[in-house]
Amino acid sequence: MDISVTKYWKDNQDKHNTRPTSIKVQLYADGKKSDEAVELNEGNRWTCTWNKFVKKENGKTIDYTVKEIRKVPGYTKSVNDTNIGHIIITNTLNNKSHNSLPNTGEKNDILLFISELVILMISAIVIWYVK
Repeated sequence: MDISVTKYWKDNQDKHNTRPTSIKVQLYADGKKSDEAVELNEGNRWTCTWNKFVKKENGKTIDYTVKEIRKVPGYTKSVNDTNIGHIIITNTLNNKSHNSLPNTGEKNDILLFISELVILMISAIVIWYVK
């Protein structure tokens, strides 16, 4: 039995340049590490296949899972392992991290703006009458 993992990114083609250049994933058999960790990247199309694994051992079906070794900051991970032998990991960019603007201290005080406008108008009227 072959087991493959594919990594998908939902981040608008890395619009905000937050996607890492690679990630590492680990294959587990019944919760125990199986084989070495593998690096996924654009070069391998974010996909890896492990070959020649057994489905059952001593009459018991082996549960294979794949996990990312490190969480990717700014992304939410979901795993789809419903297709036996092919596991899909999807990282979705958290919108909150890119929609908020930094606080610059400006509050757009409308009252101050109106006061300055009134003073400017009074000054213009005074200058016009003095001429």
